[in-house]
Amino acid sequence: MTDDLILNDVDPTPEVIHRWAYDENLFLIEQDEDLILHGAEYVPLLLQFAREPDCPKNDYCLSIVYYHSQISLLNRDRQECDAIFNCLDSSIDSSPVTSKWVAEFRRAYQQLIHPCALSHTDAVSLAKWLLVGDYCVRSFMETGRIVNDFCEFKCYTQSYNGYLYINPVTGIWQQSHHSPLQTIEL
Repeated sequence: MTDDLILNDVDPTPEVIHRWAYDENLFLIEQDEDLILHGAEYVPLLLQFAREPDCPKNDYCLSIVYYHSQISLLNRDRQECDAIFNCLDSSIDSSPVTSKWVAEFRRAYQQLIHPCALSHTDAVSLAKWLLVGDYCVRSFMETGRIVNDFCEFKCYTQSYNGYLYINPVTGIWQQSHHSPLQTIEL
């Protein structure tokens, strides 16, 4: 039996997050605690812990950043994406732990703020990163379906379907949860 401790803290301070990151038996809330840390204000701290080899939750911290940034990009939440982008610095860019995430985030962020045509390969790569990334345990496929010039991509598990539509000519995307779109209006 472990001695798990649940803090029931939905607005953790940096000190609490530090304590949490270094204690494998400490939880912010009982379920979905990662969602508590979905905010640009937490990104610098989570990336710091992700780069610390002695932090027991370093990989978990990086997975939270991945998922939060993917959701923000999928939702085309410009304000949140701008805030995440403003957290980036040279130490994050050059770290072997975070450099892959930085490169993928920068690529998708640039596509969000300055949409441009994408090759088929680039559209598939972008869709796969946005829908699955390195941490989601989901299957991914290009369905072959075209809706209003948008290519349809799907990620799925036994209980979840997510859809992403990318127009390779304009580079713009739209997502849909659970069911495919019949038409796309941006």
